[in-house]
Amino acid sequence: MAKLVGLTVLELKALKARGKPYEVRDPAVTGGYVVVWPSKALSYVVRFRFQNANKKVTLGRFDPDANGLGEIRALAREAQNQLTAARKPSAEALDPAAAKKAARLAAAQAIQKERAVVKAANEPQPDVFGKVVEIYLATHGHNLRASTKKEIARLFEKELSAWKKRRLGEIETADVHAALDAITARGAEITANRLHSYLRHLFVWAIGRKMIAASPLDGVSKPTSEKNRARSRALDNAELALVWKGAAALGFPFGPFFQLAILLGARRNELSGMKWSEIDFEEAVWVIPKERSKNGQQHELPLAPQVVALLESLPRFDGPYVFSSGDTPVSGHSKAKQRLDKSTTATNGGQVLKEFVVHDLRRSFATGLQRLGVPIEVTEYCLNHKGESFAGIRGVYQRHDYREEMRVALVRWAKHIEALTMEQTKDRARLSNLRRRGPRHDQCSRTARKGDRQL
Repeated sequence: MAKLVGLTVLELKALKARGKPYEVRDPAVTGGYVVVWPSKALSYVVRFRFQNANKKVTLGRFDPDANGLGEIRALAREAQNQLTAARKPSAEALDPAAAKKAARLAAAQAIQKERAVVKAANEPQPDVFGKVVEIYLATHGHNLRASTKKEIARLFEKELSAWKKRRLGEIETADVHAALDAITARGAEITANRLHSYLRHLFVWAIGRKMIAASPLDGVSKPTSEKNRARSRALDNAELALVWKGAAALGFPFGPFFQLAILLGARRNELSGMKWSEIDFEEAVWVIPKERSKNGQQHELPLAPQVVALLESLPRFDGPYVFSSGDTPVSGHSKAKQRLDKSTTATNGGQVLKEFVVHDLRRSFATGLQRLGVPIEVTEYCLNHKGESFAGIRGVYQRHDYREEMRVALVRWAKHIEALTMEQTKDRARLSNLRRRGPRHDQCSRTARKGDRQL
């Protein structure tokens, strides 16, 4: 059989590019075609029929020079041989197009497999500290408040970043001491205490999961400090009046913020996140949703007339929050507390008030209610902090909401604070008059006026 004469290199170079790609038959290969692209590039395809279907296999681009045409024709003839083998009755081979597709798929799967191996090698193992923390927060998280989970993740990331890729069983007691000592050395004893607690719970959980046999915190005590002991500071009446006056000088938002902390005994975060939608002015009730309540229970706190008046005097913004003009709760509490201290000192004639923290206002609220004769169970309901008064069978069967008792207690407390601040104002006015006029001059004036009337 005479050998088919195909396209020559000169003929290929003479082909003109068009606006669209077009094919030129190559007689040297059965079903062979040269594709001419608008860029003048050349590629080669083989068209064939297989199992009653027209198919095409693309062999790729080639350069007519440097034996490029001969190499591409060799690939084309190999494809034709593969097609002949696939057409045999007992053949299991694929046609050239299907074979190329299968090869491309196999290559892609191989690349994915290789990438997966590399990724697995770089990813933390299930028993390294960073991964264990992720699993702990994901599986044990339902027992923790969202804010607590966020704080644990933040504290571990900040203080224990060096542990992230260490295997859990390799962390020793000396490592725990080193981490806690470093935090204590910079004066953050409370942070060290919290980290100790979080780590202790984490390792106990890990022991239960058979990840480790023993906890490296065994025998490690919390850092001790005066700051870490339970606070018992409660402001007396004179101090509360001073703080109230000092807060009044701050203006919005933290002036009324601290005053409401005195009147309501609410937690700082609860007040910071107070929304207008939570306040029912008609019923005079502030409803703290369970999502923002520390004990996870909705708290309905009656509002005394003084509290309602204070709230109604505040500016209203487009945002949802009472003490913020934006879409987030008010922030900057530390600086605001410093301003309160300075203002209170100025109100107190330059004498510094004994150190107190904002949470002491909540304790002063509870102590003040007790001084006014409010029953302990009513005080606990006002604080949304039900303690031993509602433990045991009483906690199970007692369902009285104490709404009216709370309202009576909060109104009494508001009147008490109002009286304290008014009394302080009167005392200062009397003292100012005495200093300005003097007692003898005042007495002489009264005697002179009496004599004038007698005359």
